Amino acid sequence: MERISKEQILKMGKKHKKWNEDVIVEIFPYLVNNNRYYLAYYMKKFTMDVKKIALVSPDSPSKDEALTALKPLINFTVVFGNIENFSKTRAELKFDVINEIRDYLEVILSSGLLSGNLMIYYERSFQIITEIIKLQDEMIKIRKKVNSMAQRILGRGYFMDEEIDESLELFSEIGWIQY
Repeated sequence: MERISKEQILKMGKKHKKWNEDVIVEIFPYLVNNNRYYLAYYMKKFTMDVKKIALVSPDSPSKDEALTALKPLINFTVVFGNIENFSKTRAELKFDVINEIRDYLEVILSSGLLSGNLMIYYERSFQIITEIIKLQDEMIKIRKKVNSMAQRILGRGYFMDEEIDESLELFSEIGWIQY
């Protein structure tokens, strides 16, 4: 299967656009009978609202195959877009100050200067901050999985049903992590 550049994908989407529309074509295609199908969005020029969507293919103009590709394309595009944006935002959070607070609490707790309720409060604070850091480490691992999946799909040139399932699993994992 011949590789297709981003410019060629966009040109394929622009083929059906009207003069007052912008076009966005998803970079990940879905394969049906060895034919790639891309999801294209036609946006209103000034409001950027989606006016219509289309399926475009460099390989086949088959309407039946395109309809077969529609559901997986929408499922994957929505879910992967959400995990991409959400995991990136959260994985890039800077935790330097939180690490310093944890280290400070650890020093105070190990000093033996606290007693009674103060010891309980500091221990609870230390446990909470430690848990937050642990959750952030999990988010960073999930982000690496997302990047790995994207690279795997780009290397192959299309996504498969397994990636839809994997993205749904990652989506639920991200949703459970709350700081």
